[in-house]
Amino acid sequence: MEKVFEVLAQDGLLPLVTIDDVNDSVPLARALSHAGLHMVEVGFRTDCAAECIRMIKAECPSLLVGAGTIHTPSDVNEAVSAGSDFLVSAGLDQDVLQYALQHNRIVIPGVCTPGDIETALNLNLHVLKFFPAEVCGGTAMLKALQGPYEGVQFMPSGGIHTENLPEYLNLNNVCAVSGSWLAPRKLIQAHRFREIERIVSEALEEVSETRQGR
Repeated sequence: MEKVFEVLAQDGLLPLVTIDDVNDSVPLARALSHAGLHMVEVGFRTDCAAECIRMIKAECPSLLVGAGTIHTPSDVNEAVSAGSDFLVSAGLDQDVLQYALQHNRIVIPGVCTPGDIETALNLNLHVLKFFPAEVCGGTAMLKALQGPYEGVQFMPSGGIHTENLPEYLNLNNVCAVSGSWLAPRKLIQAHRFREIERIVSEALEEVSETRQGR
């Protein structure tokens, strides 16, 4: 469990990818690895998501693979069977979270209010996805949450891009930033993996420069 959170904090970025063709999964994973990333979140937004996770785990075993957009216990089962290393949800469904935890799964639930955070803490979850970040107050909201929730680390997602990435990474309660902008669905569909590698490489440079300047 600790390894997932250590790598997440180390990379500072978690791309959420939507893959429509299972044959794109391994070239995409290799592009992300070449760029310097050590983990990826495969969204359960297409019928081939589970098979994509299986293929990435088989061909790129050093890459930690999460299953994202998890909504139901059956999603949890499918993700686990595919070999996912962790689970991510956009919202906070207690039934789904409790089911995942009962099966000893690492899960990062989505939150956007203090009430959501309280519920997550009651489940002993301290690394949370803040979604949708920009719509829910962005860095101003995260700054406001630092005081009452000192022990919580957030992974903001939604509306974040290269320009505002440093604003989020400069916050002490942000362990990493997530988003589909790192590997856009259209670029995956067009097999433009080198362009994805370039985007991720530049974002990782931004992460490094921001952290050095703290």
